[in-house]
Amino acid sequence: MLPLEHGYEMTDDPSFPLGMDAVKLAHFAAAQLPEKARVCEPGCGAGGVLLLLLANRPDITAVGVERRTDAAELARENLRHNRTESRAVILTADLRELPALGRFDAVVMNPPYRPENAGRLPRDPDAAAARTELYGTLSDFLRISAALLGHFGEAYFCYPPERLTDLLTLSRKCGLEPKTLTFVQASPDDAPCLVLCRMLKGGHPGLTVTAPVPV
Repeated sequence: MLPLEHGYEMTDDPSFPLGMDAVKLAHFAAAQLPEKARVCEPGCGAGGVLLLLLANRPDITAVGVERRTDAAELARENLRHNRTESRAVILTADLRELPALGRFDAVVMNPPYRPENAGRLPRDPDAAAARTELYGTLSDFLRISAALLGHFGEAYFCYPPERLTDLLTLSRKCGLEPKTLTFVQASPDDAPCLVLCRMLKGGHPGLTVTAPVPV
């Protein structure tokens, strides 16, 4: 079992293990989520981000959505192992064909970073789908997030800095106004390796760039 925080632990997904980016995303969101928020994580994998959110925010409830049947079942097992079934559920569904789930207070997402035509794909098809936009583009995932949110709902994304322009311009086109931006870097002398962004559905322009956080 992979230890997490506050006594939580999980069985990791061998095709796409829990990474630093997912952990940073969970902490970024947990620190800002509204009180008693109803949260959705599209593409939740084995549930690592959801479990970190539940561990750090005992007041929230969550719905995870995962296309891969095996990963979705692993996420359910992880919820059961941590006795959090009363606070979270996992649905098996394609993000582009989501059932009616109502409106959420927040969406948390760690989407694939690479465009479909960005070089050779990993041999493992599940790893390829997790890292490359084979089942939806960044624009698709932003539109899905906006559709899941109520007015002034919050979206939390992590993304590579080299695609920051895409994230900011496409989010605004989808009705999600970037509000908070945090860079992750190994040291003050290193270039950022990750960017964390909080967006507000229907929000007014005005972006705060916070102090960077370490890897």
